Amino acid sequence: MLNSAHCYKDLLEIVVCILCGDSNYEVIYPPRYEPPDPAELVNTFRSSGDEILVDQLVRCKQCGLQYLSPRLRQELVLSGYSEGADETFVSQVAARERTFAKCLDTIERAAPDRGRILDVGTASGSFLGVAKERGWEVAGCEPNRWLCEWGSQRYGIPIHAGTIFDMGLLDNSFDVVTLWDVLEHTTDPKAVLS
Repeated sequence: MLNSAHCYKDLLEIVVCILCGDSNYEVIYPPRYEPPDPAELVNTFRSSGDEILVDQLVRCKQCGLQYLSPRLRQELVLSGYSEGADETFVSQVAARERTFAKCLDTIERAAPDRGRILDVGTASGSFLGVAKERGWEVAGCEPNRWLCEWGSQRYGIPIHAGTIFDMGLLDNSFDVVTLWDVLEHTTDPKAVLS
């Protein structure tokens, strides 16, 4: 556990509204935690994480967007997501495959020609595994190196260990792009969508 409030504050960043850029907000959920131990970030930011909200949630006074501020710096969050194993997450793979098969049904109604599909934040690759079985050419990225390796072995697909930003993608590289339970974990959703 960190011993000093000063040390903890060094881990945080103040955030302005990413939607409108305004810095005026009202607190709608105050922080409810002791300063985290940086060594425990691996456990906090795992795919199977089920922690309740402990960070301060604010609402932009200009546009109404709700977001966390202050929050842990982006590099700490990404580091937490990229490290560690997550046996709990992969123990649920059969249920995830069934769920993703239904999701793919919906996608295929809108895009019946099976082309190239990218799954951003693919975790263990369950969605890509289902898509590959149904004839899609698949690619994915995932910050967690352990999940990338696990998914690559299970489904026989390469999963890029990192983010969409370091994949070096060209415009129009894919016919379909998915982000299952990902966007709310990013520090700049607009940049991810762009």
